[in-house]
Amino acid sequence: MYPVTDYYTLLGRAVSELEENTDEVREALYERARAALLRLLRDGNLPYSEPEIVGEQLALEEAIRRVEAVSGAGLSNTENSVPVEIA
Repeated sequence: MYPVTDYYTLLGRAVSELEENTDEVREALYERARAALLRLLRDGNLPYSEPEIVGEQLALEEAIRRVEAVSGAGLSNTENSVPVEIA
């Protein structure tokens, strides 16, 4: 049973709201998201199998790559670095 989560939209919104949009700040955000997901999947009310956990981690990493393709492309936060479909 997988959580139904659109990581791309969640991360995109979080990145678009950063006061300082730097590589370091975004990476810290991603690390918090990774840790939170792992806590939820391992310690939550519903037991998740290891393959389900890996699948969710891969989905999160793909979302991070997609957000970074846009926000990490040297765009400043004031240039609305998150695609319209996220915002």
